[in-house]
Amino acid sequence: MDPIALLIGLGLGGAIGWWGRAAWRSPKPDSSPSLDQLQHYLWQWHDRHAQSLDLSLDRQTTLEQHLQALGDRLGAIEQQLNTLPAVSIDPEPTPLASEIGFDYLPLNDLLGNGQWQAADTATRDYLLAALGKSTQDSLTPDDLQHLPLTDLATINQLWAYWSGGRFGWTAQQAAWQAAQGDYGQFCDRVGWRKGESWCYADELSFRDNAPIGHLPTIVWTKRACYGLGAVPVSSLLAALLDRLAQADR
Repeated sequence: MDPIALLIGLGLGGAIGWWGRAAWRSPKPDSSPSLDQLQHYLWQWHDRHAQSLDLSLDRQTTLEQHLQALGDRLGAIEQQLNTLPAVSIDPEPTPLASEIGFDYLPLNDLLGNGQWQAADTATRDYLLAALGKSTQDSLTPDDLQHLPLTDLATINQLWAYWSGGRFGWTAQQAAWQAAQGDYGQFCDRVGWRKGESWCYADELSFRDNAPIGHLPTIVWTKRACYGLGAVPVSSLLAALLDRLAQADR
């Protein structure tokens, strides 16, 4: 083979560099290498590097195969995604449901801003208005059985959502069941009684860390042992929670 062609094929710089080092180590530094010697050095350089070059080519081939397989897999996934049914997304927020046309956005804003005291008052006003009553009217268990279920569920969900489940009638229902329907034990659990002292309205806690079920009050306004009228407060609470259970069915 022509040594010049071999130099070009193997990489002129690398081959000559290797040949120069080999020639420097030659025992005859005063003699110029012949063409045969040069060709011999070039073949030696080729033999040394051919294996690593072949290995690099093998790795390149393997990498190309992996990339091809990955491309085929991505193509198959894309085809599967294209066959999935389109999902329609309603950009408008779902209105807060009411079967009597009430707007619960103000209550939602109060709860969302952590204004628990104002939300407690607003909740009582909503329920009294739903029954056609004013804040001066008394309530009976029969009145509470006429609360619109949709509205009751909406208010309860708002309280539960913005308090992380701490407040709302669902939390009070759990406390009522744990107390086995004993109003005194229920008040101990939700913080409406401390020892033998029943809680007054100005002793309520409107903080985020108030006892679970502490709010809303609804069935009393002045003191936890007094209801909204002549009916015992325990009977009003039981009727309210019973109506809530109907809304959950």
